[in-house]
Amino acid sequence: MPTDTEPPQVSPSSPCSVADDATITALGESDVAGAEEGSVFGVSNCRYELTEGGTVQIISVPATLWAQQIPEALQQIAGSPIADAPLTAAKVDAALEMVADGQTNTDEGACALFSLMVELQGLAPGQTEVVNFVPSGARPLAVNGQRCTDGAYTSVQLETEGIVDDAETYARVTEALDAVHTAGF
Repeated sequence: MPTDTEPPQVSPSSPCSVADDATITALGESDVAGAEEGSVFGVSNCRYELTEGGTVQIISVPATLWAQQIPEALQQIAGSPIADAPLTAAKVDAALEMVADGQTNTDEGACALFSLMVELQGLAPGQTEVVNFVPSGARPLAVNGQRCTDGAYTSVQLETEGIVDDAETYARVTEALDAVHTAGF
């Protein structure tokens, strides 16, 4: 099992083989009914259907592949009212410069871009992980956890009724994120 300093294992297998059913069941609090490979914005994923309703989506890819999908999102942010705030505009410009300069073509640079994207959400610099309740903690329809370290980008997302923004849900997401990130892509 990798330690905190060892990178996740790289596997040439299907995105649906990265997480075991026990991990998905623990996250979704429901047995797995089935799994299907897919793609989100050009990145391979696995979508698990749960027997009690709802889905879990897993993405585990090289960070440089994830970073290739970000310029379009950055352009959308740059053209939106969000970028009217000087600090936000400066972070978007810095991220676009990282992409233009090719910094995101390395594992370290891709994860540095991830950290900057997390800053755009209002979190402190240097973060390697984020958990978000979507669209908000007040009325979540989904909860998503993302991590970028050691050249690996991982995302786990649970969509189901009755999600609650609490410590237990946060713990389930981070435990699934740990398992999937450790298993590697």
